[in-house]
Amino acid sequence: MKKRWTISGIGFVIILMVVIYVNFGLPWNYFEAREAFQQHLSSYKEEMEIDKVHYDFLHGGYHGEAHLKNNPDFQFYIGQNQRTGQIEDGYAYQRLRERANKIVNAIVNRYLPTRLKPGPEVEITNFEQKALEINIVTEAAVDNQVKKKIKQAIIQSGFKPDQLMFAVKRRGRD
Repeated sequence: MKKRWTISGIGFVIILMVVIYVNFGLPWNYFEAREAFQQHLSSYKEEMEIDKVHYDFLHGGYHGEAHLKNNPDFQFYIGQNQRTGQIEDGYAYQRLRERANKIVNAIVNRYLPTRLKPGPEVEITNFEQKALEINIVTEAAVDNQVKKKIKQAIIQSGFKPDQLMFAVKRRGRD
């Protein structure tokens, strides 16, 4: 009976160790990666905090999420590049995305004040070119002149509207 409990206990410890390894890697590597991420983030002017770090068992690297200390809603990726091992983050991408959303929302509000809420969906399709995919939902078809004005205003603000799509959806209908 004692032998069976001993074997069960050893089995449980082994399973627990495997689960911990798959999620966090080796403990000393986990803390080393977390410290490297913190060091990488300290190069920015703004204070940032790491939310979570996890081990990618399949690719053998660490990845996580971070946010601005004064704005927990501003979250971005941080992790090791699986080819080079260098630490990279999505801070610049997230900043550009936030800026694009504010600008596009302001432009759409100016030209389509009665459109359906929420605001337009804005995604970055090319970071270097500041190219955007924009989906706008309205109650009625949008005049081509208004579409051209919206597109021109987006271009003048420094972005490239790769895809500017308008969808008509009536209130109360899907």
